[in-house]
Amino acid sequence: MLRRLQFESAVLCVHCDTRKVVTGTEDRLVHIHDIRSGCLIQTLHGHKGSIQCLQFDDHKIVTGSWDTTCIVWDAVQHTVSNVLVGHSGCVTCLKFNNDRLVTGSDDCSIRVWSTVSWECAAIIVTAHAGPVTSLQLEGAFFFSGSTDM
Repeated sequence: MLRRLQFESAVLCVHCDTRKVVTGTEDRLVHIHDIRSGCLIQTLHGHKGSIQCLQFDDHKIVTGSWDTTCIVWDAVQHTVSNVLVGHSGCVTCLKFNNDRLVTGSDDCSIRVWSTVSWECAAIIVTAHAGPVTSLQLEGAFFFSGSTDM
């Protein structure tokens, strides 16, 4: 089934499961829609820049933005749980699993965060000479892509 959702700004990222679709837009908003009806459930406000990347599960939504931060939202209450500060450039990509969140940035760095304390556990600045553009988690490993050659 094809369904078109209406937005007032460009959609820059999207993630879905069997119940909802979550989008991040150029106008700094996170929209949560019911996947079956297309009805808007909630709009989240909190970033000062466009939403570049996001991921969610049953408990949390994590968004990365041009404002250089990640926001961890409570997926049930739709409130801000934590704001993660550390990158000096746009947060371009992120992935999380049960125990860690990995973020990549235009500042060419990768950060690894604990999903328990939301503290930064590691900063990797030597992996890429260019902006980090993609990430993937697989077990104990993560993989990153960049514009560097």
